[in-house]
Amino acid sequence: MARENLNTYLYYDATDGGGTMGTWLDSARHHFRCEHIEPLKPSTYCGMSIELIQESDLSQGVDFSSYNAIILDIELESTQPRISVILRSFNPDYSEAGNVNTAQHMVVTLRRQDLDQPVTVGFNEFSVSEWWLIDRDIPRSFTLPDFNNIVVIGIDVRDRLGPGPHDVKLKRAALTGPWVNAESWYLGILATWLIGLVTYLVVRSLHWKSRAKGNEKKLKKLASRHRELRGEAQELKQRSERDSLSGLLNRLGFEEAFERMDTSLEAPVAVILIDIDHFKRINDRRGHAEGDRVIREVSSIISRNTRAQDILARWGGEEFLLVCPRTSLAQAFQLAEKIRHCIFSANYFADRPLAVSASLGVAELKQGESFTQLFNRVDECLYRAKGLGRNCTVLESEG
Repeated sequence: MARENLNTYLYYDATDGGGTMGTWLDSARHHFRCEHIEPLKPSTYCGMSIELIQESDLSQGVDFSSYNAIILDIELESTQPRISVILRSFNPDYSEAGNVNTAQHMVVTLRRQDLDQPVTVGFNEFSVSEWWLIDRDIPRSFTLPDFNNIVVIGIDVRDRLGPGPHDVKLKRAALTGPWVNAESWYLGILATWLIGLVTYLVVRSLHWKSRAKGNEKKLKKLASRHRELRGEAQELKQRSERDSLSGLLNRLGFEEAFERMDTSLEAPVAVILIDIDHFKRINDRRGHAEGDRVIREVSSIISRNTRAQDILARWGGEEFLLVCPRTSLAQAFQLAEKIRHCIFSANYFADRPLAVSASLGVAELKQGESFTQLFNRVDECLYRAKGLGRNCTVLESEG
């Protein structure tokens, strides 16, 4: 089974400021490891996804509707009591091409002892994740599980990882149903690989045939497809540099933008570090859905107060980093105070008002200084702002 020809990737919360990291032990055999490497940061998710799509088209998956169960052979070396098996289904009525997060999210949890031998999981055991229904605001007509166009299968070791490594290996997956022999159908993986291979050979054959016959029409079609693929690659690159919740740059996107910025000029460069006060209390009292709404609203407030040449990123769970070229320390302090007042005076929930404040640190880039050195200084300013009672701004020059 040529699994290496499928697009397989890891996801983990370290990319969004969490404490969990995922690494491949053997990507060709779907063998990966999750570790809670930073105990002081939360562990919320870590897992593997396999795309069952054709020609990089997220809307073209595999139809599972003729089957009634999936057989899984998973090797698990972990202290976690349960893992999650995830299916994602694309439906143009609520899904967006190119955005896997809009595909329906279905999940079933399995106990560690269930995996001592291959386990058969009925599709009637899967349920649509409540967080996905709320986040996407899905109407009732689309709240039931949909197996007509499965584009992703995933395995997640769930949250709150204990110490030590947690190793998972997907050894085998098969579909079973009233008309299908489970041993002859492997989760559509083999079929998908064969379709991809045949499609590739057909396209290449047409390409060389067109060149030999001088068929200008087919050459133009291939050129058009090439441009589409380049556009899709650029879109995927942009998505990898953006935080999915706020739409701002993530750390990867920030680092690339900062490297492109010219810091050799005499003009000053200021940096502002912003942290929402008591954000954990908001999540605990109002729930993560409303916490996410606060993140989005604060992101929008900061964005409205920045210029085109500024670099704004979501640095962690509730932290934001703003770099302002050609900006003095005094100007940056005025901007930081404006942002702080806007955050504090905003009306976040009309029906259930919620007071939200932020603490800010402001520093200025020194000649020849690395970004790490600059960040440590502005982080110290933010720490002092927290110590002064929060909802205030501290300059690096302040005592």
